[in-house]
This record gives sequence, C-alpha cells and structure tokens, in this order.
Amino acid sequence: MEWRFTASNRPGPAASALNHAIVDVKSLIDRDLASIWHPCSQMSDYQDFPPLPVVSASGCRLRLADGREVLDAISSWWCKSLGHGHPAVTAAINQQLASFEHVILANTTNELIVGFAEQLLTACQQPAASGQRPAASDQRPAASDQRPAASGQRPAASGQRPA
Repeated sequence: MEWRFTASNRPGPAASALNHAIVDVKSLIDRDLASIWHPCSQMSDYQDFPPLPVVSASGCRLRLADGREVLDAISSWWCKSLGHGHPAVTAAINQQLASFEHVILANTTNELIVGFAEQLLTACQQPAASGQRPAASDQRPAASDQRPAASGQRPAASGQRPA
C-alpha cells in the first residue's frame, strides 16, 4: 500500500515539500519493527497488530496512511491537551525557533523560561521568595544531588554539604 502526501492531507508549512513524497506502508512497518522499541507494549503483539502509520494530525484526530482518521485518545501521553496543530502553540513554537530552538538550562537562563516559571508559581499561588521553584527538567537528579529536583531546591555545589 502506498500513500501520497498532498497539501490537502498534510497540515503545516512543510506540506508543499512533501507533495510528492510516497510512503510504502509495508516497508515503513517492517523497518519500524526492525529498529524501534515501542514503549508500554509487548513487541510480539505488533506482528498481529502492526503500528498505525500516521501521516498527519489535527486537533484530536490522527490521519493514517490509508486515509482513515482515528481519535487520538492518548494524545501523546496526555501532553497534547490542546490537540495537534493548535494555532497558538504552532505560532509560539515558530516564534521561539526564530530566536533559538533549545538551550540547556544548566547555568543559562532566558526571558521565556523565567516568565513561564513565574506564571507556574502564580498559578500555584506560591511566591518566588518561598524558595520553592518549578523544576525545568524531566530528568532524575544526578547521583551527587542530595535532593530531588522536584523539591525546588538547588543541589549542593561540589564539595559542599546540603543545607
């Protein structure tokens, strides 16, 4: 089975670049099963229930290579509460990309992350002066850290004891 991307079935600015791209679904699934471990599932199940080949998404719907649309009830592990391709999210991402796509937060800062942290503290009704700060990481603390990052406190500097 083949699927041809077109401007009408692929949202976003890259649609014209994908106008003539062809996806061979069988080859895609075979390559997937040979190279990817899918989390939260038994890989042996994928022989009888192969992964769904998603070619685009909009709102709460995923479009599959065969043209079907399915409800994205998981929505990427619940991180897409506004749906796929939300105009405000897309605009914010594009605006950020114009400055930089990513800078590690270890010993750096920027206006966007500070403003976001302040908004989180306000939403939690927690004053910044309380010493509680949102952790800007999905990583667990390093073995040398004396406290979990979620505590909102900074780990002790090397050679120093935690307070």
